[in-house]
Formats: sequence, structure tokens, C-alpha cells
Amino acid sequence: NLRVGIYYSNMDWRFPGYFDPKGKPESAQAMKRQAYNQVEELMSRYGKVDILWYDGSWLNHSGSDTTAAWLWEPVALNKMARKYNPELLINPRSGWEGDFYCDEGSHEISGKIIPVPWEKDMCLCSGTSWGWMADDPVSDLDWLIRMLADVITRDGNLLLNVAPDGQGAIPEKVKTRVRELGSWVRENAESIYGTRGGPVEPVDKVYGTTFRDNRIYLHIQDRNAFDGVYRHRLYLSRTEGRLYPGRPGPPRQAAGRNQRGAGYDHPVRNRQTSADCGGRGDLFYRKVSKQACIMESHTIRSRKILRIWSVISNC
Repeated sequence: NLRVGIYYSNMDWRFPGYFDPKGKPESAQAMKRQAYNQVEELMSRYGKVDILWYDGSWLNHSGSDTTAAWLWEPVALNKMARKYNPELLINPRSGWEGDFYCDEGSHEISGKIIPVPWEKDMCLCSGTSWGWMADDPVSDLDWLIRMLADVITRDGNLLLNVAPDGQGAIPEKVKTRVRELGSWVRENAESIYGTRGGPVEPVDKVYGTTFRDNRIYLHIQDRNAFDGVYRHRLYLSRTEGRLYPGRPGPPRQAAGRNQRGAGYDHPVRNRQTSADCGGRGDLFYRKVSKQACIMESHTIRSRKILRIWSVISNC
């Protein structure tokens, strides 16, 4: 089912109180009343709303959303919004910390899995404007796929902005890119929807993982780097949440547990393989689309499936 999110900006430049809220308090309060009334209308008259995404709560083109919280009183504002939509999710732009965090802009995501609810907010085009611009270059498909992989393997959601032109139309080049990205997502949906980031910590520009129940999906971004290190056998450490190449050293003894249960007891070997994309060492890849290959393996002890999804354009 298609979920509904509503974007709302508190500020309104038509009110002199926006520019001088303490010098013109009556105007500032009128702007505040307008915001409360409009949010109430949006929450009460258009059915179930899943997300309320605030933007622009600062004042006089300066400060931040939180420095303007004294005026907006976001706790009261959001309490009113949830009166109509109890399960509403709210972003952190009302001056309140919100239900999830936002990383805005087209800069890359790197590092470890992010241990809080979060999303990446960016534009399909250059990222210099959230609105439409003539001749705004469209992002490369391969780059968008890698960005999506970086986000989901760090347990985030991707919010991808598409801006209509002045006539309300989406440019053809943008529609083409959306269809291409949608095609890749559709083919690889099993490794994206309904999954969580992890359990293995990602390695920047090389790989990351998502999982659902007892199935792990490995998203490979640099096949050469991955094959150069993990070409013979993979070990999944339960205690550290990491993949290790080859046979690691002796497992550490854990108090009250036998040696086998305490260490690296999840070797991953090659299974039914097909070399449609060619193989290197003991790794073989099966082509599933222009941008994706998979290698299916399983752990010797637990017999749990480890499905590896490659996001490399040239498998």
C-alpha cells in the first residue's frame, strides 16, 4: 500500500514577525496560529497520514529549528497532530527531536551501521536545489544504486526528491532515471524491503549487508576488492558481526561456553553455482540483471542461507 507523507514549512515570509519575532510579537503569534491551523487541517481532513515532514522552522533566515522552538512550541504542535493520527511519524525539523533523524544532501554515507532510526534525504538530480531547475543534471544510475545500498546496509531509509517543473510536469530525463532505478529495485526487492541493516558492519565502497529473519543479503559494490580478500571462504563472527576472509585464528574462549561455540563457527562455502558472470577463485556469480549478480551460499553448521546481491554494473 502507498503510504502518505505530508511536507509542511512553518515559516511564512509574509509575516513581519518572521523577520523580527520579538520586536513584532503580535505578527509572530499570528504566523504561529496559522501554522497550527494549517497542520490541524492537514491532519484532520485528508484521511490517514503516515509521516509529517516539517521544514524551515527557523526565524529571520538564521539560527536553526531548535533555536526557534520557543515560538513554535513543537511539543504542543505535534501532540495536536497526533490527536488525529496516533501512529504518525514526525521528522526532527519542528524544533523537537522527532521520531527519526535526517541526513540531508547528496554527500556519501560511510562508516558503521547507524543505531537509531534515520533516513537519507536527497535529490535525484544535482542536489543544488530541492525545486526544479532547468538543465539540472540527473544523477548517474550506478551512483544512485550505490547510494541506496549504502543507506540500507546502515539501517536507513532513502527519501529521493523529484521536482516538477513550472507546469507540474516531471522532465523526461528524470522519469527515465526513476524507471531505471525502479526496475533495479523491483528485481532486487527481496534484499531491500522488509529488511534491516546488518548484522555485518559495512566496509566503505566494498560491501554491506541487510537481513531478514535467518537470511543475510550481501551488497557488493567493488567486486575486485571483495574477491581479492574473500575469494576462498567467508567466516561470519557471531560475537563481532564481521565477515572474515580465509580461516581465522583460534576462536577465543568464552566463559561457560565451549570453544566451538565461542568463535568463528560460521564458514560459508560455495553452493549450487552458475558461472553466467564468470567466477574468481571459489566465488561464482549468477547474473540476475544488468546491474546485479548474486552468489548463493550457505553456512556449514547452521544451514542458513546467505544470499549475496551484487550492485556492480559490470558483473
